[in-house]
Amino acid sequence: METQETIGRWADEAFGKAASLWVIVSRLHAEELELLKAVDHGAPEAIRDEAADVAIVLYRLAQVAGFDLARAVNEKMAVNRQRKWMVFGDGTGQHVRA
Repeated sequence: METQETIGRWADEAFGKAASLWVIVSRLHAEELELLKAVDHGAPEAIRDEAADVAIVLYRLAQVAGFDLARAVNEKMAVNRQRKWMVFGDGTGQHVRA
């Protein structure tokens, strides 16, 4: 199984050290656009592959920024579970600001 650390090492070996967090987030945006295109075309395999690319870039971002992404997700979900939510009716929503 891949981990944040193995993905970070692979990315450094394959592409070199990231110049900044900004360049990683820029790459993330490009991968998100590819995911949107895959969803638009309704291709399940492409959606899976592009979603994996987004996750890979997120893991690299976390590795370079020096935090554990899985732990951050767990901590954020604890916050989210305590929030009040405005539901949009399309399967999405936004938390209600205090």
